[in-house]
Amino acid sequence: MEKTEEEWEKVKNEFKEWYIDNSNVFKLAKDMYQSLITSLLFDRDEISNPTIESRIKDRSSCISKFERKYLNEYKSGISLTDVKNRLTDLIGIRIICSYEDEIEKVEKIITNNFL
Repeated sequence: MEKTEEEWEKVKNEFKEWYIDNSNVFKLAKDMYQSLITSLLFDRDEISNPTIESRIKDRSSCISKFERKYLNEYKSGISLTDVKNRLTDLIGIRIICSYEDEIEKVEKIITNNFL
């Protein structure tokens, strides 16, 4: 059963509330991942200490993506929980290496510790 625009607006508002309610969790997770990655990469002989940056996707970008990518799926029956589970880029970590040959070494360290 296809959902109405009114139902979609209600879900968007629920999503906004969910984002606001969880913003502290997002920040804690971002800080934890940045700290963990920093500790994995800090002071290693095979790489110089890379710059590690992190961010949380801001609410307006998140809602825009929510609308752009999931409106049609939601109208066709996908649940709000499913939509939230598909947001794979709420937290981003960027690792900036000093030398190109360090990229593969950093990738290996990250892969070995997260997969």
